[in-house]
Amino acid sequence: QCWRQHKNLIFHIIVDLVGIGCYNDVTNQTISGSVELCASSADGTGGVHGRKADACGAIFAPASPDMALPLGVFFLYYKDAINWISNIERAGTDFGLERERELLDLLGSPDENLKIVHVAGTNGKGSVTAYMTAVCVSACLKTGTFNSPSVFEYNERFLLNGSPLVGGLVAKYFTIVRDTIEKEQARRKEEGLAPFTPTAFEIETAVALLCFKEECCDIVI
Repeated sequence: QCWRQHKNLIFHIIVDLVGIGCYNDVTNQTISGSVELCASSADGTGGVHGRKADACGAIFAPASPDMALPLGVFFLYYKDAINWISNIERAGTDFGLERERELLDLLGSPDENLKIVHVAGTNGKGSVTAYMTAVCVSACLKTGTFNSPSVFEYNERFLLNGSPLVGGLVAKYFTIVRDTIEKEQARRKEEGLAPFTPTAFEIETAVALLCFKEECCDIVI
């Protein structure tokens, strides 16, 4: 009942935040069971065919082409990526924002041009995130969602248009982040600097933001 009462308000808040429109002036088509494809708006600014999509070459499905990788990068398999991050997770948590900012800067600051809704609080974050994701996808915005922890499968932490990120993309973005971390660790060791040890959550956050930037998301939750 609460959702029915407030969904229009949430929709308008999101549209104002994102700053682009999407108008269903052509019959909608469902792709992959959860993504709606809409026509571009009259002024050419919205949705999958609009200005944002043209700038990124983005379509809702399939995902965007592989990001160019430096020579020597070894792609992890999905299970390898999960094993790698699980090992780091055992080291525990060390609170602070400095390492996250350093890691994001090393990755080219993927967060800087993203439009982000940060859901915070004690209870209800998962429900609010799910509501907002559903509204954004229904409004034909390419939506990235980062949740932690997952419920059934690890890749549920990273959603594109409400669907878990496929294993190959999880492996791809974890590989890029892992390679970046190991290069920075090697540089600091060689120069006698303090070690660089991002936590598992910081790495997952960086993976999510890098993925959503490369997949040309209109909004991130």
